Amino acid sequence: MKRARWLLPALIVVGACNAAAPALYRYYLPAMLGPIAVEVQMITTTDARARRAVQAGSAEVSQINNLLSRYIETSEVSRINRKSGSETHASAQTVKVVRRAIEIARLTDGAFDITVGPAVDLWRDARRAGELPDPEELEQARGRVGYQQITVGDNSVTLEKPGMSIDLGGIAKGYIVDRVARALRDTGIEDALVDAGGDGYAMGLNAQAEPWRIGLEHPRGEGRSPLDIVLRLSDRAYATSGDYRQYTEIDGERYSHIIDPRTGRPAREAASATVVAPDCMTADALATALLVMPPEAGVELVDSLEDIECLVITIRDDELHKIASSGFYDLTDDARDRPADTDDHPPE
Repeated sequence: MKRARWLLPALIVVGACNAAAPALYRYYLPAMLGPIAVEVQMITTTDARARRAVQAGSAEVSQINNLLSRYIETSEVSRINRKSGSETHASAQTVKVVRRAIEIARLTDGAFDITVGPAVDLWRDARRAGELPDPEELEQARGRVGYQQITVGDNSVTLEKPGMSIDLGGIAKGYIVDRVARALRDTGIEDALVDAGGDGYAMGLNAQAEPWRIGLEHPRGEGRSPLDIVLRLSDRAYATSGDYRQYTEIDGERYSHIIDPRTGRPAREAASATVVAPDCMTADALATALLVMPPEAGVELVDSLEDIECLVITIRDDELHKIASSGFYDLTDDARDRPADTDDHPPE
């Protein structure tokens, strides 16, 4: 089996095989919405098919990043934010993501809200300065948060209040994963795993002709330590939000990078939340919402939704407490490992 290494435009191929039999190919696509790269593992038969598929996926990453990143000055989201208070033309993709974000906001009673941008900016500056935001400025920022103040047309997005801004960081990564998976399918790939920093989509089966195995990280472990929970997924999406990668400490207090839109302050209810759903955009947004909702209420919400499962982890007295939806452990590496601890199940 011959292994090859290429450097392609905007792509790094870390492993491939020239044999005619199906083989595992792994690629890293360009970083998007910040420093996160998209890892693609796919099962296919030739180098040419693998390159064609990943080039299609790379084009999706680049296009969507240029539409949805608020850190790219020329993106549509940046233009919408600059023109807050007036109608702004938007592409079909941007409109689709904003519409879905509003649906999730309504579903979660505002626990997920893309208009949290003003508060996000204040806390980002606070992390850099190592001091808490000014209370008066934070209260002013909260006054510019509210998904109810977004109007979406067929090809436009309007932020009704001047000074509002949207931040799609809690949903756009999932949308990119979905689009990359679709691009792979459109080029004939049936078995692949697309992962963007813990948000991903498992297509078909892995190289052993089994569901893809996705390990969950310990929210307080050093580096990428496992949680001894492994998901087994086929044609399902997953997403995990948590404070274990991006957080800061100010005056000895730990502050998450996830901001509760309802308070304007960092989320404190949970250490991590994992959601499994039919599509990654939904999983991404719900995982963000569950991180700020009371854990029991979040799990109860998920149990009311069709074909969606979740695991919420809290930390009390330096101990992990896991609360899972009714069908979550049926998706794990061995459903017989379902914990007997009643703390791992939502109340009746």
